[in-house]
Amino acid sequence: MFDLRYLHYALLAAEQGSFRRAAALLGIHQTQVGRRIRALEDGLGADIFERSRKGCRLTAAGETFLRTASVGMDHVARAAQSVAAIANNQGGSLDVAMMATLSSQLAQDLFRGYLERYQKTNLRVHRGVGSEYIPRLVDGRLDVAIVVGEPTIAGIATLRLWEEHLMLAMPTTHALAEKQAVGWEDLVNETFILTATGAGPEVLAYLQRRSAEIGSRLNVVTHEVNREDLVHLVTMGFGVTLLGESTVDALVPGAVVRPLRDPVEKIPTSAMWARHNVNPALKKFLRLASNRASRSKG
Repeated sequence: MFDLRYLHYALLAAEQGSFRRAAALLGIHQTQVGRRIRALEDGLGADIFERSRKGCRLTAAGETFLRTASVGMDHVARAAQSVAAIANNQGGSLDVAMMATLSSQLAQDLFRGYLERYQKTNLRVHRGVGSEYIPRLVDGRLDVAIVVGEPTIAGIATLRLWEEHLMLAMPTTHALAEKQAVGWEDLVNETFILTATGAGPEVLAYLQRRSAEIGSRLNVVTHEVNREDLVHLVTMGFGVTLLGESTVDALVPGAVVRPLRDPVEKIPTSAMWARHNVNPALKKFLRLASNRASRSKG
């Protein structure tokens, strides 16, 4: 009998083609992954990976074993979750990392709708997870993360939930505050300040694209602060920033927003989850989220 965690490590290593990348997603050292997969191979009496400096690949025996074992692992996980839910007289549990803002009406409607439909599900929302949300999705500590943007990560599925217009935030004393809308020709000499987490990386990628399109390098400075503190920095004169329209109501005194023009840009918010996650509560959440996303597009 072998530890199911070792099988999980092997499945992830096969998917990534590398013990190192699997370890990075799990948040553990590469040697731990290697030792546990070796223990699995010793228990089976056969090598399931060919190892090289470039990474790893499955042997013929490994392909056969993991193809069959992955199906069994899904059944075991599903059975365990069902038994736990029945034993607790509940509808299971769902752990959500909220990397986007909770002030969005769309986010509030999604959570409210889920709680109304699945009252027996224990819904837990996590804030302040930072970059740790990917390893936590992979190892099951989190079921789904609501993030700004649409990151592409191996083994992680993504569903676009909604889009928001980007707004320019600046001090009320800024010369551009007199305008009804701001063009990019007005911003070439401005300093943009962003958060290192949350929407920051997605906005940075957008600014880099715009910089290339207008043929002028935009000055961008990243700060290790949350969104509210970033707006306070705007009021102090550190620079201007871009915010989603749902955050406008959360502005502090001394800051004002104006829409951007040419082009009118939107930024997406997405749900992300591990493809191997079979939690029934997650399936219900994604079904509800998908239905609401379809209606918002219509």
